[in-house]
Amino acid sequence: MALKTFVKISEVSNLSDARYCAGMGVDQLGFNVTPGHPNFVDIEKFNEIIGWVAGVEFVGEFDDQPLDYIKEALSNYKFDYIQTSRVDLLSEVNQLSQKVILNLNVDEYEDVNRLEQALKYASHSTEYFLIHSQGNDENSYNWHTLAPMASSYRLVLGSWVDSRDIGEMLANTNFRGIALKGGNEIKPGYKDFDGLADILELIETEDQY
Repeated sequence: MALKTFVKISEVSNLSDARYCAGMGVDQLGFNVTPGHPNFVDIEKFNEIIGWVAGVEFVGEFDDQPLDYIKEALSNYKFDYIQTSRVDLLSEVNQLSQKVILNLNVDEYEDVNRLEQALKYASHSTEYFLIHSQGNDENSYNWHTLAPMASSYRLVLGSWVDSRDIGEMLANTNFRGIALKGGNEIKPGYKDFDGLADILELIETEDQY
């Protein structure tokens, strides 16, 4: 099975999500390893989950954690990528063996010009930018306003991904891909995949015979 665009699943915290998404052909599974986060995944659960999936890359989601914590975690977790929101750590994190994803909250940038300056500054230090918003009403960011920058920078959308217009977005923009979030199991081994399935089924490629 294959998808029409790059897909990362963020905040994976259970085996049900991991196996379903890997089976659908997503590219990356992200695991939040920030202590206190609602979807924090300890090393035992991480190893249990990755032992059951294949064909995907694993991302350590470190949010704003310091470099010492990242290094300590990497001695246990086997990640292919490091995801950080710390622009100031990029040079240090790039000395590690994993590739780097910069998680950018666009609400922190008062206009598109400031955001593009940040993208330009960090573009040589990151594999791609994960762009998201908390829904701040003070700016008007959406995928339409960000689309022009996708021609110059590797942008993966973590917000504004909607089943109603994803076809238009993929057909008419140069975004590298999308990021969706995993969810909690109703009980072990039982999961409602409606939210993920709505998007993933829309972007499945047709089988070629």
